[in-house]
Amino acid sequence: MRPLAYDAHVHTNLSGGQDSLGDCVRAAEAIGLECVAIAVRFHYDEADLPDRLAAIRRANERSHVKVIAAADVDITSTDGNIGISSPAARQFALVLASLGGQCRGVDMEVPARQEQFLDNLFDCYLNAIDNPLVDVLARPFNLGQFPAGVTPAELPRARLREMASRMFEREVAFELYAPIQRAFPALSIEQFTHEYATVLSIFRAAGVKFVAGSGARSAEAVGNTRYCCRLMAAAGIELSQMVDLNRVP
Repeated sequence: MRPLAYDAHVHTNLSGGQDSLGDCVRAAEAIGLECVAIAVRFHYDEADLPDRLAAIRRANERSHVKVIAAADVDITSTDGNIGISSPAARQFALVLASLGGQCRGVDMEVPARQEQFLDNLFDCYLNAIDNPLVDVLARPFNLGQFPAGVTPAELPRARLREMASRMFEREVAFELYAPIQRAFPALSIEQFTHEYATVLSIFRAAGVKFVAGSGARSAEAVGNTRYCCRLMAAAGIELSQMVDLNRVP
């Protein structure tokens, strides 16, 4: 599979990364990317948002690479609420919503019974998918880093198919997140890849679209989506099933 032409998830020193926006965009240009999404990570902290968005717009004007802004926000409740206001969300090309330690009953205050945890988890995702502000589910099923520690193989297939159908209907994309394997240190890379690809194949079969993100926090990591390509090959995901970020307004 040829390298992907974009990176949908890059952090700069505007938001959690170590290198400047200019250095990260320059790195994207150097390796031949056509588009890079700069992730702005916050939780209802919108005071300096205009300055950060203005910097991303200037970078887009100065570069041969298309540079877009992506809000990287937490899902904050099983009701599908996310950590961004509607007016702020409308200023981003993409809103990436993920579990990041803010959702009671899923990644904090987890119930003892796995059945209740799984009900909470799928309620959380299904309601987030129904949230009109959400464009992409980011880092889906990054559960190994949270107290319940559920692996991809333990996710109920019927609930996954329900979720995939809802994502297709709502046109919410699934992020292939290159560092996702780090959330499951107890599994070998081979085992995790097999289990996660089996999950991905359910979403592929339902017609869900995907985006690929490196999760880069340095210029050197921009565009490193090779593990995303490995997951695509393992799950049978074709390039035609990837969102074309060049067409994102």
